[in-house]
Amino acid sequence: MKLSIKQKLIIFSALLILVPLLLSAIVIIQIVNNNIDGQSALSIEKDARVAEQLYQNRQLGIVQVVQNAAQAISAQGLLESAQSPANLQGNAGLTTKIQDEGKRKLDDIIKTALQANNIDFIVITDSKVNIIVPRSADGGGSLKENPLLIALQNGAA
Repeated sequence: MKLSIKQKLIIFSALLILVPLLLSAIVIIQIVNNNIDGQSALSIEKDARVAEQLYQNRQLGIVQVVQNAAQAISAQGLLESAQSPANLQGNAGLTTKIQDEGKRKLDDIIKTALQANNIDFIVITDSKVNIIVPRSADGGGSLKENPLLIALQNGAA
């Protein structure tokens, strides 16, 4: 099947129009994609910086709250009065009253710090990482047995 000159000219002119259009469309799509990718990456980096700053500010805020609570507890000597007295002689009712008063004041300081600063919990430990406040129902408790703390110490979390 032989094509006439007229048909050849029509095909050639259609190719002259369509090929540049297709190439320009491909180039434009590629440029737009690259631009969107670049803007997305910049936006993600900016959001990550903002999130990191918010996280650091919150950490600093929590440290400040805990330090203030620790200073208040220490200044009032509440840890000693919240723990069971050792080798005390005399009126057991008076000892219980002193103990209860100290525990109440300690609980008030912790509760105020938690509510005022939107913190979930504060744990007071001794030097051996045994929990002093809050105590569990059986009177025991240690952060040494906390699976999250163990994972953090082992570098797994």
